[in-house]
Amino acid sequence: MHEQDATIREFEQRVLEKSLETKSLEAQVADLEKDLAAARAGHVEAKVTRTLGAEQTTTLAKSLQEKEVALQRAEQKVATVEAKFDEYKKATLGDHASLEEKIAKLTEQLDAESAARLFAEGALRSARQERSARRQEGHGLAAESPSAETESADSKVTWLSR
Repeated sequence: MHEQDATIREFEQRVLEKSLETKSLEAQVADLEKDLAAARAGHVEAKVTRTLGAEQTTTLAKSLQEKEVALQRAEQKVATVEAKFDEYKKATLGDHASLEEKIAKLTEQLDAESAARLFAEGALRSARQERSARRQEGHGLAAESPSAETESADSKVTWLSR
């Protein structure tokens, strides 16, 4: 019986050890299940973050594409405005050159007409003075007193010269 008691005690000791090992393993399994649950939660959180990041990336890509299209349109508008400005500038320079040419011709014509007028006025004055001198000689008038016709002719020439 002693042997049987020793065997029973041995089995009880082994059962106790196995029971402790089982509890230890169960504790490890519980810890692993907690770690697994935490890992799954982290995985879900990472998936949600990745999904949000992908949505934001898509939104940013669309926004960037829209901005690029808007920039291209703006560049086209700038090119169009610059082309119109260059055309206007060329037309204005052509008009300006044409107007400068007309001004030069008109100035030349005015100078020629002024010179002709002055020449004619000088000739007219000279003729009047000669006529006045002839009249004075013919009528015996004094040469020193100018006639009314000479004075009015001089004032007309002075007035026209202005």
